[in-house]
Amino acid sequence: MTSPAIRWRAIAAQITAQIAVLLALAAGAPAATITWDADGTTGGVSDGAGAWLGSNQWWDGASNVNWSSGDDGVFGVGGTGGAVTLSSATTAGSLMFNPFSGTYTLGTSGQTLTLRPMESN
Repeated sequence: MTSPAIRWRAIAAQITAQIAVLLALAAGAPAATITWDADGTTGGVSDGAGAWLGSNQWWDGASNVNWSSGDDGVFGVGGTGGAVTLSSATTAGSLMFNPFSGTYTLGTSGQTLTLRPMESN
């Protein structure tokens, strides 16, 4: 028969392992760096207006994808900017703007785009 102390140590080890798994999941996957694609229906990227959280409005280098809160966004591929609206609040890990013509307007009245604080080394 197993002593109570040994059973409690086994239970404590299981709980510790489960907490470690939960903490790893909470940390999440690293943010993706994806590029704005106003034309989310064809491969490649294009500047222009659209809905930030619209379906397939971002390009990951291989295919059109959806924005995930916390991703790093890139705007500007040499075309003309536009108004990029938000249907709900979201968070960006970072934003980078490459050359484009015109202007980009980001967001919608009443909705917010939150940038994560930068880490310093």
